[in-house]
Amino acid sequence: MKRMFVFFIIFVFTIGIGSIYFLNRTGPEQQDIVISPQKEQQVVYKMPFERETPKEEVKVDTQAQEEVALPDKIIEAVQWTVEAFPDHETQIVAVGDSLTEGFGDTSKRGGYVGILDRTLNEERQIATINNFGKRGISSAQLLQQLNKEEVFTAIKDSNIILITIGANDLLQVVRENIADLQIEDFAPKQMEFGKNVNRIIEQIQEINSSSRIYLIGFYNPFDRYFSDIKELNMIVDSWNNTTRLISERYSNLTFIPTDDLFQDEEINLLAEDNFHPNYIGYHRIAARVLAYITKEKDEEHVHSKPAFERKK
Repeated sequence: MKRMFVFFIIFVFTIGIGSIYFLNRTGPEQQDIVISPQKEQQVVYKMPFERETPKEEVKVDTQAQEEVALPDKIIEAVQWTVEAFPDHETQIVAVGDSLTEGFGDTSKRGGYVGILDRTLNEERQIATINNFGKRGISSAQLLQQLNKEEVFTAIKDSNIILITIGANDLLQVVRENIADLQIEDFAPKQMEFGKNVNRIIEQIQEINSSSRIYLIGFYNPFDRYFSDIKELNMIVDSWNNTTRLISERYSNLTFIPTDDLFQDEEINLLAEDNFHPNYIGYHRIAARVLAYITKEKDEEHVHSKPAFERKK
């Protein structure tokens, strides 16, 4: 248990540093993000300079350059996504925390939601995606966000709803019990989280009972470096099981697992804060989500690596 305590101190410190770094670079007006094809077209790819520039003026973000070089879309999915969607334009709403917002994607292209947008609309406009993800939001705060007029209206007109929520509920337990953290400290918050998720689903169904809802599960960001601390996997598995059981109660609700996507020692899937996904991590989440919403849940589309990651 001592190891777990030390680890969580590192955990909170790391998240704090990451948050401060992000806040210093991002203004309040950027917290609410709406992803649209028009905005995606504004992405500027770095090109070689045509004239000499003083060295002190050149600032190279190596990680961002590498991520921009990666595929804008899920390459192998274009054809079967087009075939899976109806002729009329599909309305997709994404709500939740920083994973929905796309925090950690240094290319600034919207994380997994942006990848979905670019993939779905590669050949023609078949989906409009409204992204209401906000960093730091808890399940209780998401419940309140559903009452906002713009979110309410978007959900009412939607065909598909994507949700990532719960990481900040879990983190709250750590912050409140940092002096003497025990596994049992998570149980009350987990019950509260489960009740909030259930209420979120019920409220969404009151707004729009015909929309398909997808709950995207947790992953353990520390499994690569702290695989010997079994308590972490136990906590993640338990919280995932809460949302999985809730999804079984509703015919239009599907749980999408992501924990297996990040159990890879060969490639770094996390951002600099070692908590949020980097672009490659978001690409894996996007591929998994797309496989579920298009019902292409076979071995090739769900469990294999994206095409650009596979060895030639």
